[in-house]
Amino acid sequence: MGFYLIAILLIGLGIIFDQYTKYLAVINLKDAPITIIDSVFELRYLENRGAAFGMLQNKQWFFLVIGVLLLIAAVILFLKLPRTKRVLPIHICMMFITSGAIGNMIDRLHLGYVVDFFDFVL
Repeated sequence: MGFYLIAILLIGLGIIFDQYTKYLAVINLKDAPITIIDSVFELRYLENRGAAFGMLQNKQWFFLVIGVLLLIAAVILFLKLPRTKRVLPIHICMMFITSGAIGNMIDRLHLGYVVDFFDFVL
């Protein structure tokens, strides 16, 4: 039982971190992107109304339904996986993915788009 409480706590912290970094992007990157690697990678405020690379623009309900279904699948997998040291990295990855998915669902419900700030400018 303690394992699952820790997982829920870490997912909650991940959601808070996700929303906080997006808040920082909104207040700091709207007017001035930050170059990390010249001509390759920037931190830039972006409003993503679609999926990766802007696919399926303005299909918010589709993404919410798919997100809920994937979260249900992740919970089932999380509960079925053994709690051993060998599969701990999988549990940790699932916690990160779950936090990010919930953070994006919050954005879609609240704003109508997902705040992104990683921009590859190859």
